[in-house]
Formats: sequence, C-alpha cells, structure tokens
Amino acid sequence: MKVWSYHPETKVLVSDAPREAQTVWNRRHLPSDDETRYAIPANSTGVKPPREKAGTARVFDAKRRRWVQTEDHRGATVFETATGRPRKVADLGPLPDDVTVLEPGLNDKWDVEAKVWSEDTGKRAAHDRQFVIDEARKAALQRVAEATAAKVSSADIAVALGLREPVL
Repeated sequence: MKVWSYHPETKVLVSDAPREAQTVWNRRHLPSDDETRYAIPANSTGVKPPREKAGTARVFDAKRRRWVQTEDHRGATVFETATGRPRKVADLGPLPDDVTVLEPGLNDKWDVEAKVWSEDTGKRAAHDRQFVIDEARKAALQRVAEATAAKVSSADIAVALGLREPVL
C-alpha cells in the first residue's frame, strides 16, 4: 500500500513521491486494499493527493479523509492597504482583505471601492514641500562647507546664509 506524508501542523503534502506502508504481519489474512492490514506512519494517509494546481497547496483534511486544494501565498510580498507597508505572507489560505499584491507608489493611498492605489494629492504636496526644504538645507550646508574651506569668518558665513546683514 502506498502512503503520502503531510506536515503535522499545516497538513500540507510533504512530497509527491509515495512510500510503501509496512505490512502488519498478524493481519496478512486481510485483503491487500484493507488499510488495517498496514502500519500507516503518523501524519500519512493512503488517500492519493490530487494533481498540484498553480498557486495552491494540497492540504489533508483528516476529518473528511480527503485532500483539499488551498490558496498558497506563503513567502509572497503583499502591501497593507492602510499604510502601504510591505509584509511577507506566512500562512496558507486566501489573502486578508487588508492587504493587496499591488505595490503602492510613494504618494499613493488605497481606493477601497476601485481596489487600486491612487495618488494622494495631500501626501504629494507635503512630499514636494519637504523636498524643497531639504534642497534648501543642502544648499545652505554646501555654502557653509565652501565658506569653511575658504576660511571665511563666522560673520561672513552668517551673511552667506542670510542670517545677518553685511557690515560695510
């Protein structure tokens, strides 16, 4: 008798290759298709699994004694619709409603009805303002560095930064 093993916790099929179950010697009088004649290892079954389908895992339902095709996104990167933050999928089954496989842009927010990312103009404006501020800071630091390299006085640096009026 051939048996297929599954993971003890997830019940996911371990290997497509079946192995032979050990015959229990004192039950040799039973027909060869009678499972009680064999010693079936723990976390194994004599029920043949179905062919593998893309994007699914074959999971054994011990109560119903059958294999079930379950969505398998384990290891995939998804994005939280509330924040846009990425996270890895760790569990079997369909994706939760609060994540999507679509990657957001820098200034996107999730459109619940359309189920797509759309540009958030408020975030875009804040990003643009911050960009202008950052560029001004870089320019000011560059002027300080140039002034320091030229060994200019601190009063000249203040004038260069616009912090003070030049003394004539």
